[in-house]
Amino acid sequence: MRFKLLLLSAAFLLNACVENLNMDLDVRGIPVVNCILKNDTVQTLSITRSIGLKDKYIYEEIENARATLYVNGYKIDTFKRVAYDLRQLKYTPSPGASYRLVVEIPGEPTLTATTTMPANTYIFRDSKELKYYIKYFTQYTAQYPLWISVLTEWDIDKVLQPGAPPSETAVLKKAIGTDHPWVDQFNQNGSFTEYPSAPLATPKYDYYLRIPARPEVPKGGVYFRIEALYGELSIVVFRTASEEYDKYMKSSFEKMQFNKEDDFTTWFDEMRIFSNIENGIGIFAAYSDKYFTRNEWLPLFR
Repeated sequence: MRFKLLLLSAAFLLNACVENLNMDLDVRGIPVVNCILKNDTVQTLSITRSIGLKDKYIYEEIENARATLYVNGYKIDTFKRVAYDLRQLKYTPSPGASYRLVVEIPGEPTLTATTTMPANTYIFRDSKELKYYIKYFTQYTAQYPLWISVLTEWDIDKVLQPGAPPSETAVLKKAIGTDHPWVDQFNQNGSFTEYPSAPLATPKYDYYLRIPARPEVPKGGVYFRIEALYGELSIVVFRTASEEYDKYMKSSFEKMQFNKEDDFTTWFDEMRIFSNIENGIGIFAAYSDKYFTRNEWLPLFR
């Protein structure tokens, strides 16, 4: 009797756990808008339609869409199509201003979203140098979230342009460390003691440091270090983020941490990346970058 019960239980478990994955989910045709305003002279926008898992193309452009940008309730201009899935608008956002994006598609509901252009976080670099691996900074404002990264620059022309934006060939450092007291530990992964040449046991994070916004900053600011395996030409990027960009970045990074390349079932997980596009999906957000260049070659040209 006990053996029969075990067989019945095993059969029930097998029938209860096995379920065919639905490869024909109805996700086609949803408008996808991506537009992130930057402290630059040209802004870009993408407008496409989502597709099914079995579709031939990765995405489809919505060529007849009309995307217009507004600031504090006033119309700026309409994005101009310059290439497949690429629209541009020559405009430099103003720090602290409120922006609204309106995307019109004939015969469909209007897509809208709002964001605020953040002002650069006041960050100053200490002139002291501690052997290649550590740079010291002081943060004086924390009105907006801050994302910090380190890039290795391979473009030789950047050698003579300290403080210039990184090139498209710049490589994001995987390991970055800090002793900043406010750092978000969601992506902490070990310590810099893993590297024999590292002088201090700084907590190590994957790719980025996230410093949340704070209601106030102590008088005199927050003094902290950033540790990385800096190359001969490295750029420390301080990216001040709007609330929307901050949520988009963190949810994207958490999904990347969750997903595994060799596990196809992660395509069906319920973890959602932050979206603020009404009547569609995607992101409308803003950020403002500030760069510090660590240049080992520059003294040769002085």
